[in-house]
Amino acid sequence: MSSQLSQIVSLITDATKFVEESFSKMIEHNVPSLDDTAPHPLDDQGACAQLCALVARPNRTMINIFEPASIRVVVNFNIADHLLNKPEGLHISDLGALSGAEPQKLVRIMRLLAKQTKQTKRHLCLKDPDWGHSYSPGHAPFNFWSKYPGSIFSWYEDSGSDIAAAKGARFGMTMKAWDESTELWAVVNAFPWDSLRQGATVCDVGGGTGVTSMQLAKEYPNLSIVLQDLPALIELAKNEIWPKSCPAAIEDGHVEFKAFDFLMESPVKGCDVYLLKNVLHNWPDKECKKILQGVGNIMSADSRLLICDYIIQHANRGKTAHKSIGARPAPEPLLPNYGAGRMTQYNMDVEMMCVCNSQERSLDHFVKLGKEAGLRFVRVWDAREASTFEFCME
Repeated sequence: MSSQLSQIVSLITDATKFVEESFSKMIEHNVPSLDDTAPHPLDDQGACAQLCALVARPNRTMINIFEPASIRVVVNFNIADHLLNKPEGLHISDLGALSGAEPQKLVRIMRLLAKQTKQTKRHLCLKDPDWGHSYSPGHAPFNFWSKYPGSIFSWYEDSGSDIAAAKGARFGMTMKAWDESTELWAVVNAFPWDSLRQGATVCDVGGGTGVTSMQLAKEYPNLSIVLQDLPALIELAKNEIWPKSCPAAIEDGHVEFKAFDFLMESPVKGCDVYLLKNVLHNWPDKECKKILQGVGNIMSADSRLLICDYIIQHANRGKTAHKSIGARPAPEPLLPNYGAGRMTQYNMDVEMMCVCNSQERSLDHFVKLGKEAGLRFVRVWDAREASTFEFCME
């Protein structure tokens, strides 16, 4: 008996054949394209929607919440009016000038909508003359809503709110589940760790309680791990998490716990690999440069920096300057960025804007940030949903 997946694909195949045959009998033989706006009687999306529901991961369904709010932003800025009678479109800088929206924030809203939003205050924040054009970490829609002046991470710990404390505890627990459901742990398999020298040291910069470095310690026991983050997280990792989940690394002396603040100081010197996993997407460009410079200042000529984050792929073929070393584009007729298949990345991009005033980034953006921090881009390692960017000293 065929599976539900095979049955649905068969339905889509049969329906496609019927559509093509039906249009071949009409006076105008053209099968509608994505550019057509006229209604026609064959718009049956049931099988396609059911196929998507069948193969989509739960995490994609849970985070796919930004489209209605994004539409509201577009309506409030009269974007449709500005695009009227411009079928060729407008550059985002021109659209920003006409609408009054900050272009680099607006483009992410438009990008998400083109692939087919949690804070109800977002549209108000974007229209505020001071906040809308600010990239300060304290000027996120989250801050606009909460009136809290610091980052969402300090809100979890220092705001004195029971709600914040509860959400912070839940956030800590969900990060491990998020890694597993989105396969962000794939950096453990994506990079050739076994090619490093015996006893090589990996510094997990801003690694929280060490979810990723713990996997590395178990998979590659010859590696030495240095876990670095804020004092509270390091104390939790050292005294509770690692003794229960990875005692062998502690007993063998293969893990060190070092508290630090990557916005204020550099990580430890002398490591072979510095890992920044799911760190940079929490911070605007200015803070990212500070973090990268802090790492670059203590790297040796043989050290490598690995940045593991989502990558925003361009919707236009040939747009990136790093085609040969970037993420592979989807085959035609799919959009080169896989369209809805990469919806998680675009939802996360808007999520980061809402809670941190930060963003997910394209390959070119990562290369630019690295260059400004004195780092040279080497290559991309495919890590399933995310990507791992390798840098060395310039």
